[in-house]
Amino acid sequence: MHKNTLLIHIGTPKTGSSSIQHFCYQNDDLLRSYGWCYPRFENCFNAQYHETNGGVFCYPDEFHIMDKNHPCWEKMWRNILCDLQSYNVILSNEVFWYCENWKLLEEAEKNWDNVKVLVYLRRQDLYLESRYISFLRSGETKDFDEWIEIFLNGDYRIPDTEHREDVNYLKGLKGIEEIVGIENLYVRAFDKMQWRHGNLIEDFIDVLGIKEKKIVEDAIENSALSMEKAELYRELNRSISQGERYAYGFFGTSGMDKLDALFYPDMPGKKKYLLINPEQRKKIWKRFKKENEEIALRYQNREELFEYEMPQGEIWKPMLSDMQRAMVGVFFKLHLKGYTEMHRHCVLLTMQALCGGRHMALYGLGRCGKELLEKYIIPFELVIDNNPDKGMQVLPGLKVISSSEIEDWKSIFFVIAIRDSNEVVMQMSEHQLIKNKDYVLGIDFFELVNWDMKKYR
Repeated sequence: MHKNTLLIHIGTPKTGSSSIQHFCYQNDDLLRSYGWCYPRFENCFNAQYHETNGGVFCYPDEFHIMDKNHPCWEKMWRNILCDLQSYNVILSNEVFWYCENWKLLEEAEKNWDNVKVLVYLRRQDLYLESRYISFLRSGETKDFDEWIEIFLNGDYRIPDTEHREDVNYLKGLKGIEEIVGIENLYVRAFDKMQWRHGNLIEDFIDVLGIKEKKIVEDAIENSALSMEKAELYRELNRSISQGERYAYGFFGTSGMDKLDALFYPDMPGKKKYLLINPEQRKKIWKRFKKENEEIALRYQNREELFEYEMPQGEIWKPMLSDMQRAMVGVFFKLHLKGYTEMHRHCVLLTMQALCGGRHMALYGLGRCGKELLEKYIIPFELVIDNNPDKGMQVLPGLKVISSSEIEDWKSIFFVIAIRDSNEVVMQMSEHQLIKNKDYVLGIDFFELVNWDMKKYR
């Protein structure tokens, strides 16, 4: 049997995963001193996921992991197995919780005989309140009461994706148990009262077997989106397309800053509001209580998984009337309209600066490439398509060639207009070309110039 442990932390969502990942990423030396390693995969495909080291397996989007036949799949596993020769290894990503991604757990069992899975669960009513607020960042437009009914009926999809979510914890745990075994599945409650020293990171460290002292002095928590800001987010989502939201940065921390600047620069957002009233909350407790008791008994050898206490706070009442909502939508439209030409102009100047004295080429003549040619004034000198149609109609003066006809790759600046661009990116790498220096991905360019991404997802 292998001595070292491969610990796969799988969330669930809204249980402080980013705090755990941030701690592991920032404290690699500390973890190594206790025999643990949090691989960074900095030279691997998808290294942009940064602190979420399990994100390197995500493709083609953040909710799914790549197929086993992907050329980078074996490379990542070789790195993990190499680290396991010297350390216990932590791999973390919430998407491993979803059943469509359990092939990673199956692969772990296949490659290593000491695999453990760690999962945190949040009381369902608290999870639903927190998850709704986070979905507003992703483009959600529904009011909470409408949203929660859809979610509890199992029919909810995250905006602009086919990804479903629910709070059927027991079903998920039993599926994972079948893969790794009940003895290798650690189930913890996302509850300060149950954590070591009342601290999530200390509780996580306890799972690692580091018990001799208190390591983390202060809790690490993400800043929550205030309800005032959340309501503005929803109105923003109703007013503009998903592509426009990304084009102007109305998401994440920078998005909140922009909303503050636009509407309520002095809005503190400190007051505690609740989305679920006591009657609704009791119904949710009753709906999941039996399931939660079975989880506690099956995986923790205790009677209760959660404490059922009413949270303190005022029930949120929407601050905008129908008339005010309409005015907010008009304001967003007018405010963003002024950005449009400025963004297009800045992007074109940036691309010309990157291009330097090289030839600018469009790589790909599918739907994305054709619309790019039609809608934007970009000084392309060449069009590249791996299956060029000699009779293909493009703009006058533009020559269409195959990539096999390129003689000097270094003399060309490429704009890749292909949705699934992994093969082309690998082709660029083979010719020692660097992203954002020798080529840009069209998908990035589209978002910058107000592209409606819904058509290509």
